[in-house]
Amino acid sequence: MAFSIKDYLPKSLLGRSLLIIVVPLILLQVVSGFIFFEAHWDKVSLRLARGVAGDIAAVIRLLRADPTPVQRSVILDTAAESMQLVVTVRDGAVLKSPQPVAEGLTGQMMARAMREYVGKPTQIDTESVPRHVVIDVQLPNAVLHVVATRKRLFSSTAY
Repeated sequence: MAFSIKDYLPKSLLGRSLLIIVVPLILLQVVSGFIFFEAHWDKVSLRLARGVAGDIAAVIRLLRADPTPVQRSVILDTAAESMQLVVTVRDGAVLKSPQPVAEGLTGQMMARAMREYVGKPTQIDTESVPRHVVIDVQLPNAVLHVVATRKRLFSSTAY
């Protein structure tokens, strides 16, 4: 008893006609739905990453405008309260290996947004700290260490 697909196909003309019409429609909907949601997911992820990168760029500009210790403290506190970013400045530090390949969609979108908005050597770690993303940015005499919640970079909704 060999397996034959003919045993499962409709025998009548009406059944075969419906199969010829329905199967391509279902396949078309599945493929177009996948393409739409993939493009949508990429756009949403990139916009969220650009928001975080823009906040980091704003912190860098503010630190550059007034680098006094008192103002630095005010800027870092504001970033924590208003931007939900834990920011520290490591004076005299240098990034070990700038711009490694970011892993996953979140890391890739964050790397792209950082290139667009900050334009400085960065390291992005999406794996080592649960529910957070760690971003290090090389400044002229320091490294800006930023910890952002993954919620700022990930949307669980599909609409």
